[in-house]
Amino acid sequence: MIVIQKKMDLADIEGLYEQYGNESAKNLVDIQLPNDFQEETIGVLPSLIQFIATVIRDHKLEVLKTRFKNDEEKQGLMDAAKSYLWYVCACLHWLNRFEYLNGESVKDDVRDVNRQVNELMRNYKPIGHSFMLTCFDHLPRNVGLVKMFYQPSSFMMVDEVMVEQYVNQIIVNLATKINRQVIGQLHPLLKPLNAIIYELFKNTDDWATKDRFGNPIEPSVRGLYFRYYKNYIDKIEEYSEKNASLNRYFMHPIYKADEENKISFIEISIFDSGDGFIGRWLGENYTENTSIDEEVDIVKRCLTKYQTKEDGKKGIIKGMGLDRVLQTINERGFLRIRTNKVHVFRDMVQDQYVASSDAGTIKLYDWKTLLDNQFTPYYNTKGSVITIILPLDAVSYNK
Repeated sequence: MIVIQKKMDLADIEGLYEQYGNESAKNLVDIQLPNDFQEETIGVLPSLIQFIATVIRDHKLEVLKTRFKNDEEKQGLMDAAKSYLWYVCACLHWLNRFEYLNGESVKDDVRDVNRQVNELMRNYKPIGHSFMLTCFDHLPRNVGLVKMFYQPSSFMMVDEVMVEQYVNQIIVNLATKINRQVIGQLHPLLKPLNAIIYELFKNTDDWATKDRFGNPIEPSVRGLYFRYYKNYIDKIEEYSEKNASLNRYFMHPIYKADEENKISFIEISIFDSGDGFIGRWLGENYTENTSIDEEVDIVKRCLTKYQTKEDGKKGIIKGMGLDRVLQTINERGFLRIRTNKVHVFRDMVQDQYVASSDAGTIKLYDWKTLLDNQFTPYYNTKGSVITIILPLDAVSYNK
C-alpha cells in the first residue's frame, strides 16, 4: 500500500512514483490518504494530485483508503475530508472503492463534506491560506465545469476580461480570510495574475481534455491552485526543499523583508491529468522510450513564441500563451514544470525573457542537477503541473 504522509516535499512525491512503479508491475495498488495534509512545500499539493491522477489514469488504483478504523470515527473522517486533497481524490475515484480500514465504504459519510468543499470553491473562498478551483471533464458539464472559466449555456471558455472579475474575488476572499493587508499586497498583481491564470488554464482546455488519440480523458481533473506564503527569510529552505537555485531566487533583491524580517510571496499552480506536453505534442508517435533530451526540447518548443502545433482542441494552435506567461513573470518570477519524464525550472530574474521562435534559445534547468545541459529522466507521469512563484511587496507590477 502506498501511504501518503501528512508532510511531504517534492522529493517524497518522486519516491511515491518509485514505489508505485515497483508495486504496480504485478498488482493493483491501494493509496492511503493522510488525516491532515500539510501544504507547506511549494508545488507539493498539485504535484501530489498529479501523482494520484497518474495512478488512476493507469487503471492501477484499487482502493482509496483512510486512516480511520470504522464509522465510529466518522467525525474525524469528516474533518479530514474538508480538504482539497480529499475532495479531488473523491471526485476522481468516486465510482470505485473508498474505504475505512475495516473495508466499509466512507462515501455516505463524506458526501456532505464534498458538497461543502465544492461550495467553497464555487464561491471563490479559500481554505486556510490557499484556494483551489477544479474542473472534472468526466462529469456532466454543468457539474464538472466552473463559471470562472466556462459559459453556463454553451460551456465554451470565457474571455480574459470575464476571468479577471473572479481573480479579483479570489484576492478579496483570501485577504479577508488572512489579513486585510493582503489586499494591498495582491491587488497590484491583479493584471499579471489574471494573464497567468487565463493563459495556463486555457492551455489545459486546448490540450488536456482529450488523450493523444483524441479520446475524452475519464476521469479527468484540471485545476488552479493559489497559495499565500509569509515567513522568515532564514526559514525559506522549508519551502524550497534545499534546492539551491530556488534558495538563490529568494535571495534576489526583488524580495524585500518586512520589519519582522519576513518575506511574502504567492504560488500559482495550474495542473491537469492529460497526456502531458510530450504526449500531446507527439500524439500517436509518443512512446515512453522518448529520450529525456527530446522531451525537454519539446517543452522548450511549447514555450517559444508563435509556436504552431496542429491537433489542438480548436484545430491549429498558434500559441502565444506560454510565451506570454514568461513575459508576465519576467524579472520577478520563478517557473517550475513537471510533465511526462521532465522536471525543470527557470529563475526569471536570473535568466530573463528574450522573445524567440527558436527552441534552442529557451533556458530550462533540471530540478535535480540544476544544469541546463544535463537532464534527469524522472518517472513518467500523466498530465502537467506548472508552478509560478511571484514576490509581494517587492517590485512594481505596472508593466
